[in-house]
Amino acid sequence: MIMVYYIVCPYFKTGGPEAMHQLCHELNNMSKEAYIYYVNPPQNSSPLYIKEYPSVQVTTIIEDDSKHVLILPEIYTIELFNSIVPIQHIRVAIWWLSLYNAMTFNSLATNIQDPKVIHLFQSHFVKEFVLKKIDSTIKWFDLQDYTRKLFIDAYQQQTISLERKDMIAYNPTKDFLFPKYIQEWNLKTLPLVDLTPTIMVYKLHECMIYVDLGGHPGKDRIPREAAMAGCVVITNQLGAASNDVDIPIEEKVDGPDALKELMEKILKNYPYYYEKQKPYRDWILGEHERFLKDIQTMDDYLSQS
Repeated sequence: MIMVYYIVCPYFKTGGPEAMHQLCHELNNMSKEAYIYYVNPPQNSSPLYIKEYPSVQVTTIIEDDSKHVLILPEIYTIELFNSIVPIQHIRVAIWWLSLYNAMTFNSLATNIQDPKVIHLFQSHFVKEFVLKKIDSTIKWFDLQDYTRKLFIDAYQQQTISLERKDMIAYNPTKDFLFPKYIQEWNLKTLPLVDLTPTIMVYKLHECMIYVDLGGHPGKDRIPREAAMAGCVVITNQLGAASNDVDIPIEEKVDGPDALKELMEKILKNYPYYYEKQKPYRDWILGEHERFLKDIQTMDDYLSQS
């Protein structure tokens, strides 16, 4: 019997569901068999991200066999999913895409304590937290996502203009602190809301800086996308931004005074700081290859166990 991957996904578009579609897409491209299983999709709904990840397959049935693998995002526990689809035999992996979401959905403690699961980590930040709390015999794998092709292509195919507006992009849906400074400091800003990916690429190419003072519950997408669009990225030192593995940059601030000073320096000398973050952009360019290696390592183990 062929091993089948069932990737459980909420039916909405955010970073986590996109990562799940990337995984399904790449597994099928590697001649594995993988399906997205949507939880409570709308009637007559079409697959999410099908244009970006055309190898995605969707199923409404999960075959409960010990040969197969069920991949749950960290917001679900085995018990919770069992109330949706009864399962007894299938092997289960928890993909930790966010630490704070697990806390919000009250799944953190159960997923950490459950000895039956395999752990998959999207970020070094969550991996460090979870590995301190699980038994050392429990199997785990890195499984990090990659920045979408649209942003990579825009970076590789176009010459990044160093002539930009003195404008600062930010994400108001996750960053509740930076908007408080905008009016006080008289900043020209671009809130990244209600933008199609194509428009977002275009708009970010006008900005010098992307600021993210959010919680960084995992390795967030927008800082990477902004970097590939030529923005100098500034973060705080929370969550995944607290280490140099998930966000390998020096431009991390610990308060409003440091933020204001750094933004002023970048606005005055954008080409210098843009070049300074070239290693970050190079690292982002390697994400897809690392993801494929992560998948292969995971699959090798699961195929043999």
